[in-house]
Amino acid sequence: MTKQFFTYRVFDLLLNANLPIPGLMPIDDPPPTADLIVYLGEWPHTPDAANLETEPSHVGPFTADTGEPIVRIWSLADGSTLRVAYYHGPEFLLDLKSNRIWARWPQERPLEDAAAYLLGSVLGILLRSRGEICLHASAVSMEDAAVAFVGPPGAGKSTVAALFSCRGHAVLADDVVLLREREPGKFSVIPSHPLLSLWPESLELIERRSEELPRVFSNLEKRRLPLLNPANRFENRVLPLESVYVLGKRSSGPAPQVQRLDGHAALMSLVADTYANYVLDSQQRAKELETLARLASRVPVHAIHASEDVSRLGALCDLIRRDYRLRSSEY
Repeated sequence: MTKQFFTYRVFDLLLNANLPIPGLMPIDDPPPTADLIVYLGEWPHTPDAANLETEPSHVGPFTADTGEPIVRIWSLADGSTLRVAYYHGPEFLLDLKSNRIWARWPQERPLEDAAAYLLGSVLGILLRSRGEICLHASAVSMEDAAVAFVGPPGAGKSTVAALFSCRGHAVLADDVVLLREREPGKFSVIPSHPLLSLWPESLELIERRSEELPRVFSNLEKRRLPLLNPANRFENRVLPLESVYVLGKRSSGPAPQVQRLDGHAALMSLVADTYANYVLDSQQRAKELETLARLASRVPVHAIHASEDVSRLGALCDLIRRDYRLRSSEY
């Protein structure tokens, strides 16, 4: 009997999974071959498995309340396999040669927890290990182009994307924004998946009740907003990147402020906000720096400072939209 697989398109990858992935709609008539195969709840019998007591190859920069790193990574088989372990139990094995991923998790944890890691951090690590450029950002469509919002955790990237969604702008990506250089200096944003992850206070700003939405993780109040209706749309087209806004420290002033960054400052902001850069080797880092330098020289990068009053984030979106349209009219 042939095992059933569910096919999805995520980050321009055709992904086959042995179980339905919560929050995603499978492709009705998928092609016969896939770019990536995911085995949820399965683990291969491999003699080359890392002992989790050994020192990992990479450690993520963020820690849990216990002080433990949220993610640790072991490089196996001369770097062709990665074992990714999260602090509360979920583990993933990434075979970079055969393009397969296996996932397992503690019995008390639901499938949704593993799926959230898969669609975010794990695919981000996979893309980065391939040398892809990924920003820690969100992105929305604006007049057949893409605008990205970068910044550290808690800067409001997802909230800004949600507010733009309520203003008629489709969302291309949340948390991980994959960029492709079509030709030297011309970059495009690759759509990720039709989901936004939002805290209850952000949902209040878009007049959504958190209890009506599923949790991203079973132990957190963060919720999963599907982008599958006219009110909150997903943009599945590849769009040219026309502008980057760096969400900086919030201002005590009553109104948001926007400031154009020069070449070096723009480059440093982009470097600081690349996704999972700790998995890159020295050659990948050097190549990425050259690519980001081209990006900073060709795509306008602005620092934007929101008001400390989160209720004024709508004014921030209005400012970004005016600024973008003003500059677009000058070209």
